[in-house]
Amino acid sequence: MNRLYPGWVIVAYAIFCQTLITGVTQASFGLYVVPVSREFGLSRADMNTGIIMLNVGGALYAPIVGWLMDRVPIRPLILTGCAIIAVSFVALGLAATAMMAALCIFPFLTMGLALAGRPETALIVRWFDLNRARALTLGAFGLSLGSLLVSPLIGLSIGTYGWRTTVMLCGGAALVVIALPALLLRLQPTQDELARERPPTPPLASAIGEEAPLPMMGILRQPLFWLIALAGAMPMAISQALLISMVPMAVEHGIPPAQAALIISASGITAFSIKIVVSILANRVNQMGLLMAMFGVGMVENAILFAYAEQASLPVLIACGVMQGMSSGLLLPLFYTLVARIFGRASFGTAMGLMFPVIFAVGALFARLIGDIYDVTGSYRPAFLGFVAVELIAAMLMFAAYRMHRRRAAPVTQDEAGLAPTFAE
Repeated sequence: MNRLYPGWVIVAYAIFCQTLITGVTQASFGLYVVPVSREFGLSRADMNTGIIMLNVGGALYAPIVGWLMDRVPIRPLILTGCAIIAVSFVALGLAATAMMAALCIFPFLTMGLALAGRPETALIVRWFDLNRARALTLGAFGLSLGSLLVSPLIGLSIGTYGWRTTVMLCGGAALVVIALPALLLRLQPTQDELARERPPTPPLASAIGEEAPLPMMGILRQPLFWLIALAGAMPMAISQALLISMVPMAVEHGIPPAQAALIISASGITAFSIKIVVSILANRVNQMGLLMAMFGVGMVENAILFAYAEQASLPVLIACGVMQGMSSGLLLPLFYTLVARIFGRASFGTAMGLMFPVIFAVGALFARLIGDIYDVTGSYRPAFLGFVAVELIAAMLMFAAYRMHRRRAAPVTQDEAGLAPTFAE
């Protein structure tokens, strides 16, 4: 009887980690907008600076953490990050002014999130080859579960105990959910275990840095790196901007916060369901086709928000949350799979670490932009219209990256390789 491959335990750990980290940060940020802005007297754009600071901090730390992931043991990185997260959340809950709260977020909380939240994906890449797309998709379940499970709890806690107690509880949860398993799990596969997960024949496209980590400048000099980074950064930034804006928009239209939180839950449920389907079909579907479909769904979602921004009802916003879940549920695992295929397991951490500054910079720009547009015009409609065009541009860049990658792919046919069509078909 075949034993369960130990890498699936790592996938389960990644799910738990990402569920908590996503749930207490990006997924629940919109729930803090109204109570925190009222207490500190902040405008909507100023309040969105909090998510911008998370992005800026992530951008600064990502290359360093990515470089470390490919060269040092991952366990100390995770444990150090958890300790920093716990202390930062407690300090945030005790902050007396907006400036003190900002200092808790950056540089400290962002450092902890980078150290504790980034290595899990690199662990999956190290443990899997043949089933990498499926494992990365399953590992990304936590991004959906954070919205589905944690956000409602955050909303309930804020309503019952207040936002300060809630953020301090989040710090304690990081120690239990992330740090404790990291002490107990074996995080590095053996050579025999890796042999069980290698494809019987070479993949359709050989990775650039499969054997040894590539230098940072070697990765940055490749046009393919920049095409992929920009194409992925744009829809991720739009997803984040919508996530922090739809709940406040619903509250302004008279929808109670508890009901407005259903928008986030709808997004999480849909993204979770999409990931289940993709995890089953990951090795048998056209992954580039799925990415193109994701861009199309994003354009439709923003077009609907543009049309109904002034008469936003809960059903319309929930429908948009469903579409957001469809697009975001597909994007990240397929994006990780593409990067792993091109740059290899040995350089995955470094490549992703270099891409995150681009992703976070675009995310910070869009988060600030949508807040400024609202403050100036009193409406999100111009931002939604602009996002339709941005989704189209991102789709064009991703297709250009696909064509470049395909031209460089090894001349092995799909039947010869014994693999399903992927990014290199």
